Amino acid sequence: MKVHRTVEIAAPPERVYEVVMDPERLEDWVTIHHHLEDAPNGRLKQGSKLTQCLKLAGTKFNVRWTVVENEPCIRVVWEGRGPVASHARVVYEFEGNGGGTTFSYLNE
Repeated sequence: MKVHRTVEIAAPPERVYEVVMDPERLEDWVTIHHHLEDAPNGRLKQGSKLTQCLKLAGTKFNVRWTVVENEPCIRVVWEGRGPVASHARVVYEFEGNGGGTTFSYLNE
């Protein structure tokens, strides 16, 4: 299954990147985020790992994420492992659009 969304944000790519790469801000924009089990302090970078508890349809489960690609303010790729050998790949893409950002999100 794939989920792909693109949204226009009235902030420059640098500011959007700061928010999405701060694990403490996940609760501000990830609708199924429940809490962090563990995460590094500060902004994430390539190789960073975190464990996130998600809640979907009333069920909580953990996903262990690794940032596998990080081109600041351009493209970020995460790979995640969850319960029952499930896995996910998430791609963020940032494009400046005259003072704002076109932010694309793909979850496979």
